Amino acid sequence: KPPAEPGFFAGFGAAAGLVAAPILLFSVYNVAATGGGLDPGPYGLLGAIEGVSYLAVVGIAGAGLVSKASKGTGLPAGPLGLLG
Repeated sequence: KPPAEPGFFAGFGAAAGLVAAPILLFSVYNVAATGGGLDPGPYGLLGAIEGVSYLAVVGIAGAGLVSKASKGTGLPAGPLGLLG
C-alpha cells in the first residue's frame, strides 16, 4: 500500500512554518541587536504579525512534541518533507 498523501493541515502547517520562521528569526535578531522587538508598524500590523509568528512556531513545535509523546513519532513529513 503506498503512503497516504499529506492532508490539508500538513500543508497548512508547512506553509505557516515557512512564513513564520523567518519573521521570528528577524524578530529575535532585532531583540539581540536593539533590545526590543519589531516596531508596531502601521495600525500595529507588524507587531501583530510578529506575535502570530511566535504563536505559530510555538504551536508547530508543541504539536510535534505532543505527537512524539502520544504516538512515538513526530509530525508527518508534509509536502516535500518540510515538517517531519
